Amino acid sequence: MPALKEFANFLTLNLANLAETYAQLLAQSNTDYADIAPHHRIASGRKLLKATSESCRQQSSAPLINLFRANALRWPSDVTPAGPAVEIECLGQTINPVITNLDAGKFLWQALSDVRAEIAKHQQAEALAAQAARTFSGGDGPVQEQTLLRILINNLPDYIYIKDIHSRFLLVNDMQRRHLGAPTIDDVIGKTDFDFSPPELAEQYFKDEQQLFKSGQALVSKEETIFNHQTNSLQWVITTKAVFYDDEGNVAGLVGLSRDITQQKQNEEKLAKLANELETGIEVSTAISTILDVDKLLQTVADLTKERFNLYHAHIYTFNEDTNLLELAAGAGEIGRKMLQQGWSIPFQQELSLVARAARLQKPVVANDVFSTTGFFPNPLLPNTRAELAVPVATGRRLLGVLDVQADVTDYFSPEDERIYAALASQIAAALRNARLYSQMQAALADVQHSQELLRTVIDATPDWIFIKDLKHRYQLVNKSYAESMNLSAEEIIGKNDLELGFSEEDVRGNPETGKIGFWMHDDSVIRSGKPELVESAPAVVNGKHVFFNTLKAPLKRENGEIWGLLGYVRDVTEREELFANTESLYKASAELNVADSYDSVLSVLQKYSRLGQQAYTISLGYFDHPWTEERQPAGVNMLARWSAEPAGAFSPYYRLKDFPAADRLLRRDEPVVIEDISADPRMDEQTRITYLERFKVKSTLFAPLVVAGNWVGYVNMTFKEKITANPADVRRLVSLIGQASVVVQSIQRLAKTEQQAQREQTIREITEKMRTATSLEQLVQLTAQELGQRFSAEYALVELGVETQTNNDS
Repeated sequence: MPALKEFANFLTLNLANLAETYAQLLAQSNTDYADIAPHHRIASGRKLLKATSESCRQQSSAPLINLFRANALRWPSDVTPAGPAVEIECLGQTINPVITNLDAGKFLWQALSDVRAEIAKHQQAEALAAQAARTFSGGDGPVQEQTLLRILINNLPDYIYIKDIHSRFLLVNDMQRRHLGAPTIDDVIGKTDFDFSPPELAEQYFKDEQQLFKSGQALVSKEETIFNHQTNSLQWVITTKAVFYDDEGNVAGLVGLSRDITQQKQNEEKLAKLANELETGIEVSTAISTILDVDKLLQTVADLTKERFNLYHAHIYTFNEDTNLLELAAGAGEIGRKMLQQGWSIPFQQELSLVARAARLQKPVVANDVFSTTGFFPNPLLPNTRAELAVPVATGRRLLGVLDVQADVTDYFSPEDERIYAALASQIAAALRNARLYSQMQAALADVQHSQELLRTVIDATPDWIFIKDLKHRYQLVNKSYAESMNLSAEEIIGKNDLELGFSEEDVRGNPETGKIGFWMHDDSVIRSGKPELVESAPAVVNGKHVFFNTLKAPLKRENGEIWGLLGYVRDVTEREELFANTESLYKASAELNVADSYDSVLSVLQKYSRLGQQAYTISLGYFDHPWTEERQPAGVNMLARWSAEPAGAFSPYYRLKDFPAADRLLRRDEPVVIEDISADPRMDEQTRITYLERFKVKSTLFAPLVVAGNWVGYVNMTFKEKITANPADVRRLVSLIGQASVVVQSIQRLAKTEQQAQREQTIREITEKMRTATSLEQLVQLTAQELGQRFSAEYALVELGVETQTNNDS
């Protein structure tokens, strides 16, 4: 993923400055760290940032997790820091402000979450081990089963409880006791939820449980809210309750388990908010894309931004290079118009202004608590501002202005919001640039007789297509870019219409049956309405290539208002459309990989969501018998799964690498190997060549490595019936999918091993239980032989007994 590699390079280049920032945040976060010498904190920051950079390059959180697992952040022996949780939070505060790419932001958010989970798991394991050590240190005798059970349930992160049929607590674990706010477990026993929870919640719990006792049906995975006395707030849990029975078969009570899913719910809300804001950003961008009047454009942006994003206020400043002032150009609502009438402006060098700072830094500046933020400039017309975000509006390195949005609650703007508003600012910059360009062009056309040479210079300098047509669709003017796209000179185009230039009848006149709008239908619509119109992402064929265009057409009028022609402005957006399509496809592929539960389903995703996979005849998944390293190569490959475009016979489950002399050349750890012509490629040995050509009957093949957490564990092999010419972009896309698939394959492997081990242990337990029922040695031997034979499908089983000979040392 280029965005992650780009951010990894950024971290490396700015390592020194970011490490100092981390050291300062660490000192501010906890007095333990403030007492540590700055150079120790900076050294710690450098290690963390290097691990973060490596995680980005590997697209894996493993380097960061391994750093904490190895306890690599060494501190002086005379201090005891607060712990890794503080360190990882300071790392997040260090890198969040410098993330400018949405993909990098999503990856790093997930990576930091993985590290936090690893830290929490490690701390929980240490606590459990300490508790067990204290229990076992009491003597040499056996530990009671109930004691072990109590240790287990008291150290689980879930709320566990047992109630009688009157919903009175009979037993709770320590987590449930803390949640209820009781000093001891004895203070809970015999009481009900009405003694601890708000009445409305307690009433709902009681109704659910009484219904459970009547029906006997378990209540499974119900999402509900509970009141947490530790935090004095409501939290979300997912609850399962099941009844248990006494010796006479009557319902005696219930066992309940609730798991905290508050963070999950909050994450879902964040994602929903992010999706809504992305959609809103697109709506605002679409709404302003056809507005060519600069003042109207900016006012529309301010009003729509406030309304659609549900903000307290929004306004836009434009940068006046002559006066070095940021001048208010538009503001939302009545307050914004009042500020505009008063002629508000901010000096570019103004220190007490987030707007000026964003303009100087050319990056977003956020204050989620304005009254505790240095540099906040209060506005008397906006007394309820509590959070503010200022985002520069720029094209390239040229500053056009600043979009400033405000909320009336603190902690309103998240890092995702910064990126969304930055994207909106880019759209505003493009629309503002187009509107200004359109205004400039209109002025130039009005004076075309006196400024023909200047006009030609202006329109020929732009890479977009510009043309003028008369009312009969004949070209009166075209710029250099348009003429070059047609492989014609401007003189060869002037006076001709689109049909005479070779465009298809359907492209020119349209097709009502397919809904296609032709060039001339759009021309006539603009001329009839007398207003500019935009056609977005319209498909077309130019010089045999399928492309997409955004086309803006505006009527041209004489001084008396009579329309005499139209101006066309065309931008090639093919690359953007392809990027959108690829991004959507990758999101779908990732979603399917996340739920894949078999090797076949993994191969199905690779076939479905990659162009190479769609062309493939077969796709195979090979897994080495141990990871391939420089010191030790695997002996063979286990073939986990195979997909074929046609029905195919069984494939061998295992291949020895020594039978394929070309393995060292065809299998690479760091890059895929593409054999476009099996018959002629020198990397293929003769034996392998014959196998692929005559046995498999394919002409091209591809090998891509499976790498998980730095370990090379296998490969994916594709074969093709016909020769292929691999597009580098298609190969990169496939490698990206295989990178995600590698983690899924390893997870399936681990799950299979876990299930196999569990089955083996179950078998041993069952045989042991039956052996215990034997009342004599003969019966024990007979039962053992019988069970072993049945369990392992043996034709016969032999049990051999040995008797230890005792020696009389006194004789």
